[in-house]
Amino acid sequence: MNDHTQFWIGFNLVKGIGPTRVRELIETFGDVCSAWLADPDQLRATGLSTKLIQRLQAVRREFDWEKMSDQISREGITILTWEDPSYPDQLKGDSSISPGALRAG
Repeated sequence: MNDHTQFWIGFNLVKGIGPTRVRELIETFGDVCSAWLADPDQLRATGLSTKLIQRLQAVRREFDWEKMSDQISREGITILTWEDPSYPDQLKGDSSISPGALRAG
């Protein structure tokens, strides 16, 4: 896992923010971390609805990265994101594929 894995997973937990929206947010803010940490006014300026911003804020408050990271490690799961060199190139441009992919073992 890389330093930004928690943000990739976090976005995957927000109902209504899929691969296309994540890609747009990254293009706007420069990276997934900056997109995740953007304030509501910045997010609104990208076209996110109030409802999506509220969902994102709720996930930010409730998301326990340490607990999830421990579970991922215990279960031997590997997480690949668009940032990982081993993420398949043919999937990077597919807007139907989640930006964080899980792989067992």
